[in-house]
Amino acid sequence: MLCILNRKKSFSLIEVVITILVLTVIGATTAAFFMPMINLFFYSPSQLTVNNTAQELLNILIEGDNQAKGLRFTKSITSADKDDITFINQDNDTVRYRWDSLTNRIYRKINSQAETLVPSSYYGDITVKGEPSDSEVFQYYDATLSKLSVPVADETGIETIRIDLIFKAGSGNVKENKGKISVKAGVDIKQFG
Repeated sequence: MLCILNRKKSFSLIEVVITILVLTVIGATTAAFFMPMINLFFYSPSQLTVNNTAQELLNILIEGDNQAKGLRFTKSITSADKDDITFINQDNDTVRYRWDSLTNRIYRKINSQAETLVPSSYYGDITVKGEPSDSEVFQYYDATLSKLSVPVADETGIETIRIDLIFKAGSGNVKENKGKISVKAGVDIKQFG
């Protein structure tokens, strides 16, 4: 006797739940694998550029470069404000560093030359601001490490200059693959005669 049964094939609820769980596990491991790759190719280059710009700017401000010696080689300070400093270095060059609030970048003027952006290798949308307030790029301290009010009335009393900066590419938001770094540096002023 031949019995032909007409049965409909369908998935049971357990099979559907197990399939969803397996796909969830596969999706989670795939996302965990690709997130470092996304950071590597999108966020990391932006952060690296911000870090390099910050390091290059601090080196120029403190040590100088092939154009002029920096703050470490100060012979005398002629004016000191929260976003601007002018000094004479050991080579008798008059050097001025100025933070511009419109461009959020730092410029340098050497003797009578035209003012130039430092570092010259700024990339794209990197900006610099002072910390704790936007315009407080340079902070000055006397021999007792008391903070001097700006503009400094007697520049000969400056013993230490502190530089607190925030560098950002665009918004600085990691979710937008932008970089951000806060840097602090200081230099003791010997004021060579």
